[in-house]
Amino acid sequence: MKTLGVVSGMGFSAGVMRLQACALAPSHPLAQICAKEGAKMTLKLHHVNLVTDDVGRLDAFYRDVLGLASETDGLPKLEKNKGYAGDVAFVTDGTIQTHLAQKDPLAGFNAGQLVNPVSHGHIAYRTDDLPAFKARLEAHGVPYADWGNRAVAGWDQIFFYDPDGNVIEVHQMADT
Repeated sequence: MKTLGVVSGMGFSAGVMRLQACALAPSHPLAQICAKEGAKMTLKLHHVNLVTDDVGRLDAFYRDVLGLASETDGLPKLEKNKGYAGDVAFVTDGTIQTHLAQKDPLAGFNAGQLVNPVSHGHIAYRTDDLPAFKARLEAHGVPYADWGNRAVAGWDQIFFYDPDGNVIEVHQMADT
């Protein structure tokens, strides 16, 4: 079973995870390139996506019972004609967003992608260097589905599975 491996310097701070892409073994070709360029790629927890058959009910639960606020800042522009047309509500604890999405078991099929991020939900990280992250996955033999901007305008997104089958999203905003 392939894993993403242990990454040096990984830690949690205020719900934010930082990952250095160049934390491979020093003899690894990607690590040598990073050492030459001094490049560092970061990943930060951006959102957790939960899926439901009733977005309004789940939205009310997270706002009323958990006390989360409706998110109004930095919301993605959904591309509803490119594979996923479901309803989505956005709540936040003030730091991390929770996306409450209508379950759609056919979204991956409709978008022509292997990984479906709205069949069972996913966790999402934002990076400042998606090509470097893709290279990292490839170096570890981890296949991914490149959704590009099919779901969200201005976000270049990839999705992949962890060793236990959980869906992980990594995206980069177009202006970074």
